[in-house]
Amino acid sequence: MSDHLDDLPTRTDEHVGEDETRKRFNGLVGDPYFIVRGETENDYGSDVTVEALDERGYPTNFRSHVQLKGSTTTPNKDGSYSYQVARTNLNYLLNSPASFYCFLARGPKKVFYRMAEEEYCDRERVGTGWRTQESLTIRFQDELDTTAIQRIRDQVLAVNRYLRNLNLALRVQAISLESEVVYDPENKVVQNITAARTLIREGGLRLVAEGERDVVAHCLALLSESQRNGAEWVVAAYLAYSTGNIFDAGTFADRALASDGLDTDKESLAKYITITTAFARGSIDREQLESSLRDLASAHPTSVSALYVRLDEARRRALSGDPDQLDEVRALVAEIEARDKGFAPVKIQASIVLLEARYFVLNARYISEVAGFKMTEALGMDALFAGERAQRAMELVAEMQSILNGFEDLYQRAIEMEATHPALIGEVISGLELCLIQNRMTMEKTSPQQPGDAEKLMGLTQQSIGRLDEAIAAFMKAGLPDAAARTEMLKVDALWIGGATEQAKQLARAIAAKAAALGLGELAARATDVVAGASPLNVWSAVPPLS
Repeated sequence: MSDHLDDLPTRTDEHVGEDETRKRFNGLVGDPYFIVRGETENDYGSDVTVEALDERGYPTNFRSHVQLKGSTTTPNKDGSYSYQVARTNLNYLLNSPASFYCFLARGPKKVFYRMAEEEYCDRERVGTGWRTQESLTIRFQDELDTTAIQRIRDQVLAVNRYLRNLNLALRVQAISLESEVVYDPENKVVQNITAARTLIREGGLRLVAEGERDVVAHCLALLSESQRNGAEWVVAAYLAYSTGNIFDAGTFADRALASDGLDTDKESLAKYITITTAFARGSIDREQLESSLRDLASAHPTSVSALYVRLDEARRRALSGDPDQLDEVRALVAEIEARDKGFAPVKIQASIVLLEARYFVLNARYISEVAGFKMTEALGMDALFAGERAQRAMELVAEMQSILNGFEDLYQRAIEMEATHPALIGEVISGLELCLIQNRMTMEKTSPQQPGDAEKLMGLTQQSIGRLDEAIAAFMKAGLPDAAARTEMLKVDALWIGGATEQAKQLARAIAAKAAALGLGELAARATDVVAGASPLNVWSAVPPLS
């Protein structure tokens, strides 16, 4: 027989990898969470189907499709793996809820996974450019273990139960499935585009502020972009803004300003978003930001946006040592609370402003008392007088500690909310920066030095870094890498105060690259200055790092 008949199809590395992945997958996924229902015949983007078992171990007919991949590729620097797939492959998996990719790193024989919906959401938060790409690079970093398998099972159950209940609710109410509908958890069902448009125009901002972002997103999905008016574009901008998607937020705000249907408050909100997102992208500097916001307040003096600009100015004056501004801050907070219609979660934000201002006033008095105490002690003046000053200083310390506890309470509440509002994030970070780290450490350094102070300060540094790591994790979970990067810069501050200047510089170098990639020009510049040797502290800069 001729040799040419032995010219046969080769078994590609991709096929070998998928076969190995299938074997490992079948060995991992099964009772008590799934039944593996078998392989698909036509591989358009799904290799295996699994059926979820409920909490009692009963079969549900709720199924998830799995795309299997395997490779001998080397890992990325952070230990994750990258694999390229067609964009249409992701779209195909998205048509079946809670479907996922399964990837075998053939070298270490580790199995990773990536939920299709999570891949989609992460890309949408960054922008829409991926929608026209031919291929996408999936990054695998979560290992497929028993905990992950249970998490996937729970997700399959939750989303399919939701869709089943929605479908049955529509059927019972005799709502045609050919109609475009939106699900409202409070009112159960809002039918047709007209109802969705009414909901958006009359309560869209309020719903976003109250955390009902899914309802607003569903309603907006019914309104084609060509049919939206200015008020609807403002809600779309605010929704994007509230999730940290500054690129879409700015684009939608610009479209709102170019459309009709805006009242004064909505117009000023659109301008506010346009200005602040331009600053976040590095298109304007801080001086231009402040000038633009002042112009906005002048053009719309009665708007909620103007009240926020005035509040920020009063806050700055209070922080510079003008205690009379506290009354102005309180008055503005009260007016905003009375008028706010979804522009921001005011109560937490306002509480931080007031605590921040009170702390600075008290801290100034405290330093004055300590200085007086040290002076009377040095000059050998009346011991009773020195003791009185020391007692007053200690009373101020107790009051400041209660304020710091208030900040920590607000910090925890913000983490519980996943800090999804950019304005709130800014205030939380400001509060952390001014009080939880720098001022607490400053208090330690300005008080009479005692044995063990250096060790105590280092302990405070490590405690602060631990709290900041929690904040960074929460911001990343909420899809807010810009907030995470800003919070990382606070770790630089803490390290610097604690005396770990070289470690602070190394972290600043990484932040500079990350901030530049995110378009955070001011943060990148600040981090670069630290790498060059400049102190990172922008508050209490006269306090040197502990030697």
